[in-house]
Amino acid sequence: MNKIEGKISAIESDEGISLITIQALGIPISSMMVEATHTSFSLKPEDPVIVAFKETAMSIGKSISGGFSIRNCFDGEIIKIEKSKLLTKIILDFNQTSIVSVITTGSADRLQLKVGDQVTGLVKATDIILIKTPG
Repeated sequence: MNKIEGKISAIESDEGISLITIQALGIPISSMMVEATHTSFSLKPEDPVIVAFKETAMSIGKSISGGFSIRNCFDGEIIKIEKSKLLTKIILDFNQTSIVSVITTGSADRLQLKVGDQVTGLVKATDIILIKTPG
C-alpha cells in the first residue's frame, strides 16, 4: 500500500458524493468518496491525512500525449523493476518519494520499461483512500 502524508485543501460535495483535494508532495491529489464517509470522519480543509492507494491501482504510462480523465498523475523516474512471470513491480521516484506500482509483466514488456525511464503513474480518484491523522 502506498501511503503519502498530506493536508486537505478543498472539499466539494454534490448528490451524496464528495471530491476531496489533498496537497501532498507538491501536487494536488484527488479522492472521491461517498459524502457520508467523509462526514463520519469529520474531514475538513486543513486536516492532515494519509493518502493511500494499492500498488495495483496505479497504472503506468510512457510517452503520454493528449488528455485523459485520470486526475492523479505522478511523473517520475523508474528506480527499480522486479519482474516475475505474471507481475512486475515498478518503483518510481516522485519528488524524492518512492511510489510503487504493480502491473502485468506483459504490459511492462510491451512498454519496454527499464530503470531510468521517465513515466507517469496514474491513479483514479475513486482508488484513493484517506486516513485521518491526529492533528
